[in-house]
Amino acid sequence: MGKPSQALVKQFIDDSLADQWASFVLPDTTILAETGQFIMANVPPQRGHCAMLSSAWAMMLRENFDIPALVVCGDLYAGQQLIFKSKNNIPDFSAKAPNQVVSFEVDGHCWLDIGGYICDLSIFRTAYAIDQEHALAKFVNQRFGAGRGIFICPYELLGSSGFKYVPKSVLKDSQVEALWQGLGYQIRSGQL
Repeated sequence: MGKPSQALVKQFIDDSLADQWASFVLPDTTILAETGQFIMANVPPQRGHCAMLSSAWAMMLRENFDIPALVVCGDLYAGQQLIFKSKNNIPDFSAKAPNQVVSFEVDGHCWLDIGGYICDLSIFRTAYAIDQEHALAKFVNQRFGAGRGIFICPYELLGSSGFKYVPKSVLKDSQVEALWQGLGYQIRSGQL
């Protein structure tokens, strides 16, 4: 599990991006590591910023490297423990007025899906920032140790990582752009 089906992807995004994503093969993970490190160095650590971090990463990869990165939302398991359960999709921001601030909470988890890889900038940040008795914190500390930053895993090795990503929706371009802009706004205004 982990890779969203083509039908799920096409339900949320246009056929052009869906087709690019389906046929894209990432030759190596260097660009993922470099862009992920750039974002991590420029966005202060916060727990629970998976939607904004994933959107910023997707925008950077799409705009600068023509990589069809999808922001996927769904459930996350660590070991056998359900950590995040996605009950509601992220709101669609396309009908909002320009410069309107929208507040909402994501009840599931968001990550990137790119050319055969699951990519996650927020899982370790969240694990290290929460109560260390929480199941996620315990799992990450026991399985990966302290000081990890980016999770990049090919589909075929996902089972051995101990994480299980269950895709339920894919963010539309308008949602990705709005979350990316929201992150920029929070950084510029000193909220992060």
